[in-house]
Amino acid sequence: MTNIAITIGVQEYQFFRSLKYTANDAEKMRNFLLKEAGFDEVLYYSDYSPEINGASTRPTRSNLEFLLEDEFKKAFMGIGDNFWFFLVVMVVEKMVLII
Repeated sequence: MTNIAITIGVQEYQFFRSLKYTANDAEKMRNFLLKEAGFDEVLYYSDYSPEINGASTRPTRSNLEFLLEDEFKKAFMGIGDNFWFFLVVMVVEKMVLII
């Protein structure tokens, strides 16, 4: 069984105030999944995350669409494999963590 995840922390917004901890929370979740939960691969997208193979990992709609469309073009998961999606964002005046 393979466990793959993506952690996304949206910290900078065009029309709202910036948040302080979402990028850090997403990075900490990535580190936990890799080091303690034994995940096989964890992609990390935030306003401060490093590029992956020359591609931006800033959590914009176009970057995330490109990643998901490109990743899911080919079969990379089998029966019993899991794909986890962790998103830390602002919703109006509240913080929400979707697991």
